[in-house]
Amino acid sequence: MTGRERVNMALDHKEPDRVPRFDSFWSEMIDDYKAHLGLDKSATIIDVNDKFGFDMEMYNLDCSMRFPAKVVEETDEIVIVTDRCGYTARKYKNSPLSEFYDHLNTDYETWQTMKHRFNLDTSDTTRIDNTHTFLRTTPMPAWEESAAKFKNSLSSGRFVAINGYGPYEGTWRHRGYENLLMDLVLDEKYCHEMFSVMMDLTIEVLEYGMSLGIKPDGYFLTDDLGSTRSTLFSPETYRKMIFPYHKQLGDFLHKHGIRYLIHSCGNIESFLPGFIEAGIEAVQPLQANTTMDIAKLKKEYGADITFWGNISAIAMETGFAEIEKEISTKVPLAMKGGGYIYHSDHSVPLDVPFENYEYVIKMLDKYGVYK
Repeated sequence: MTGRERVNMALDHKEPDRVPRFDSFWSEMIDDYKAHLGLDKSATIIDVNDKFGFDMEMYNLDCSMRFPAKVVEETDEIVIVTDRCGYTARKYKNSPLSEFYDHLNTDYETWQTMKHRFNLDTSDTTRIDNTHTFLRTTPMPAWEESAAKFKNSLSSGRFVAINGYGPYEGTWRHRGYENLLMDLVLDEKYCHEMFSVMMDLTIEVLEYGMSLGIKPDGYFLTDDLGSTRSTLFSPETYRKMIFPYHKQLGDFLHKHGIRYLIHSCGNIESFLPGFIEAGIEAVQPLQANTTMDIAKLKKEYGADITFWGNISAIAMETGFAEIEKEISTKVPLAMKGGGYIYHSDHSVPLDVPFENYEYVIKMLDKYGVYK
């Protein structure tokens, strides 16, 4: 059975031969894992994923305003980059942590002078590539090169998805995190303008990509809407301010036969009814340390949405016994009747030794197989 078949069966709430699997790693640990897997340093993340038997491959969609991206400063500890989305970031090496500042969209008047940058210029470089666009300072390839790579990926049998920012995630990048939270309350018109042009560009890029043969199996929307204890704002605010754009994208994707998946950190349980109504078919990563509980979620929403994740990275750090306990108590329950894809509950951090992650895969082979 191919990875594409496994993932589609899980999304259809059917039981494939085994639980589909895909995971995310901190970039700083990949070279170490390559060495353990017998791969050369020049190997790609796809090579690593193949060694672990992952069923998916991820491309990335650039829905930014394409401001100049460059390295401002770099030391042994940090790198400071101006990003194409409209902010400056200080990225700490050997850590997932980044500080975001100098957001270029300072007020509504400034926004009027920059929103025209949310446009698709088909004579420019591609906006879809299999190298991540976050803090990227190297040029994007030509559309033709991207299309050729994508065609090759589709032939692999993996479920090929395109990942891109959602309306909230993409907007705070240029507006500022705290500013956007205030805008949701104080200036709804401003928010709707920002969300609308970004989602329109996302759909325009996908349409143009499809005209070149870049039609994904799924679209993976990144829209972090939760915190450790709850959502960032009320379900009513989500329904009024964010849902229309999630639904707009969902209508487009389903019209073209593209599966719809979402990444949203934190405890976002109260948003699940809205996600389902918007047409979202799978939610990831279900952070275990935010009280997201796969047993409860499966019981309440399992008929309507596929769950992707919830395997604690803390358990992965702790050791073999905790890994087996985590997987044996969650995966058999979550996988019943389909509707489950393996993933860590966010991403695999530096504190997870290769031997521990290898044991995760071993436990998936033990507990994640359909009889």
